Amino acid sequence: MVKEIPRYGELIPPHTDIDDPKSGNTVIRIYETEACHSYHKGASGLMIASIPTLLQFFFAILYAPEHFLEEMPEQRFLCTAQRLVEMANDNLPRRYKLLTPITCLGKQKSLVDMRVEKSKMYTELSKNKSSPEFLEYFFTYAPTSLNKTQRAKVKQQLNKTFRRRQQLHH
Repeated sequence: MVKEIPRYGELIPPHTDIDDPKSGNTVIRIYETEACHSYHKGASGLMIASIPTLLQFFFAILYAPEHFLEEMPEQRFLCTAQRLVEMANDNLPRRYKLLTPITCLGKQKSLVDMRVEKSKMYTELSKNKSSPEFLEYFFTYAPTSLNKTQRAKVKQQLNKTFRRRQQLHH
């Protein structure tokens, strides 16, 4: 059985799970590459995330909401990393190649790419400057530049946005 799982914010890219039809356990998980993720290529040609990539996903999972952990227990990353360390210890001449691969899959965004993306996002979201998305990405708070009425209005908008976000995550 194949399950498509959407991205989680900026932390975890979309991925596909392939489950064993008999047990229902996930046999393989394939992540879309949105950055340069290092990997190892197994004898079968299967690409396995390297320890740095596994740690990146592990820490991303730790900051995800609790319901996300149910679908993706962090132990999977730790087990894979442990297996890579064992392989490195068994294969001493190639040990450092296994622990620190230099090949990667995907393209890391440059600072220019990120600025262009943020500019496009600003243009789109600035049509409604009180939207939760606009406030999340572009809100800046300078209390000295606002009068008492303006500060109260900003506080009210932020509380409203915070309540909406809490309702979405529950």
